[in-house]
Amino acid sequence: RDCVMNEFSIDILNSAGTVIAPGPLTTVQTLEDTKRLDAIGQLIFTLPASDPRTQYLTAGTQFQVYDRIDGYIGKFYYRTKTLQADAVGGAQVRVEAHDQLIELAHKSVNFRRTYNAVAVETVVASLVTVVAGWSATVDASIGTTTVTYERESVLAALDVLRDRWNKHYRLNSES
Repeated sequence: RDCVMNEFSIDILNSAGTVIAPGPLTTVQTLEDTKRLDAIGQLIFTLPASDPRTQYLTAGTQFQVYDRIDGYIGKFYYRTKTLQADAVGGAQVRVEAHDQLIELAHKSVNFRRTYNAVAVETVVASLVTVVAGWSATVDASIGTTTVTYERESVLAALDVLRDRWNKHYRLNSES
């Protein structure tokens, strides 16, 4: 989705989730929020390079994004920042961030995690709880599975089940 200037507000947080900038970014020029099926979504936004809060846009930062009409959009994790020319010859900062599914890609299921003839919904529930605060809703009629994981990320482990059962996943709600 694209925006009209000042339609969005973005809080900048440190890696612990504490607001670090003096007030939210309200000079957002464009914002594109892309949710993806079976993959990590992304957020891309631009703002004037002259905004002093751009100094806080660094590795490890997180963003809480709000639409002034629809409310909370979600939590995102910094990926990259680039300086570029804007449409009127000035400078703007372009920021790319991952949605919360990135948390599942950064956490391992550890070694020799084995499930023998276990309901797929139980396996999924067990996998996502490796990451604090996560839960999953799974179609109970999928059946049972036998699978062993060896240090895959939680997201990669879910991909194994998705491929095996020809099902899909998506990020439902974010907090």
